[in-house]
Amino acid sequence: MKLLIILLLLTAATLLFFHFNEGTKIVAAAGNYSVSDIMSSGDSLGFEKALTVRKFSFPDDHFPHDSFRTEWWYFTGHLNTGDGKSYGYQFTIFRTALIPVKPENTSDFTTSQLYSVHFTVSDFSEEIFRFSEDFVRGDGNTGGFNKKRTEFTVNRNRLRILPGNDATGISDTFLIDAVNGDLKLSLRLIPAKKIVLHGDEGLSKKSYSEGNASYYYSYTGMNTAGTITTGGRVYEVTGRSWMDREWSTSALEKDQRGWDWFSIALEDGSELMLFKIRGQDNKSVSFSKGSYIDPAGNVKNLTASEIVITEISHEEMKSGHRYPSEWEIGVKGEDMKFRVKTLLKDQELLVSVPYYEGGISVSGEKRGSKIAGKGYAELTGYAN
Repeated sequence: MKLLIILLLLTAATLLFFHFNEGTKIVAAAGNYSVSDIMSSGDSLGFEKALTVRKFSFPDDHFPHDSFRTEWWYFTGHLNTGDGKSYGYQFTIFRTALIPVKPENTSDFTTSQLYSVHFTVSDFSEEIFRFSEDFVRGDGNTGGFNKKRTEFTVNRNRLRILPGNDATGISDTFLIDAVNGDLKLSLRLIPAKKIVLHGDEGLSKKSYSEGNASYYYSYTGMNTAGTITTGGRVYEVTGRSWMDREWSTSALEKDQRGWDWFSIALEDGSELMLFKIRGQDNKSVSFSKGSYIDPAGNVKNLTASEIVITEISHEEMKSGHRYPSEWEIGVKGEDMKFRVKTLLKDQELLVSVPYYEGGISVSGEKRGSKIAGKGYAELTGYAN
């Protein structure tokens, strides 16, 4: 699912002061919105919806789909230095269309698109978590994707997409440069496995209502190398990353509060994407789905009856918000059962819409054999 935290895209709802023809920096004010307010189907007139299965085309689908209201490019990963330090990172781009069509204006700076970036680093060795949020108008000049559709910028944050020589996306390369004060990340990501289409050939439903869905694909295994600069020192890092791509116009019902989403990479080369969408009581499960990807890249869709996600414990953040911190996760059809724990207590982003996004450890059994892994958890709807 990864409904991704387009919740952030909800910042568009608090940015109605945005001037289409001015080049000023955008500053977001946190609004009193719930995730369901932003993700539900209201105010969708004029936008395209994810209604039917479509044919994906690469590299074209790596780039914006402006006819949909929201969209995101989501990268997370685990990185290690040569001297044993370990890090996790998140780099996520969000696009929100403020209106369905581009304003009628001849200026090159005219746009209906708002972009934002969330950048986090979890220093697991030192138990430090840092995050940042940036905004920019998506006119292709002051920010967003450039006119050539090769590079995305929000202030000093940049994503470059280098297409390969085939239509499968397996030979594409992604370059990330992210900055938060003296914290810098520069990475090259190369897919090690083919693209995964989640749900029904990439049509990922989030409820039982027509149109409450997204188009959703992932690179679940990307070889990653680069540098991280922190505390005035530059460290060379290597590791593994996960990329999610989704675009939609509506994806939640009014009675749905938020979601728990997991990306899990197991040490045998297989991966899991799992999510559950919670009801307004924050306990009942409104909807759940998942994908199991075997070491060769073959995908099996997982239904709600096959997925068990049980909260074991919770932690209170510095903000006072409480989030789950440990789970038992089972996949019945694949005979898998894991204990999943957050690697740092507080990995909450106190941004326009607060949420938790952080590294997790995984241990348990798969088909009778012990196995371990790592991943990321995204937890929304707990802060409002």
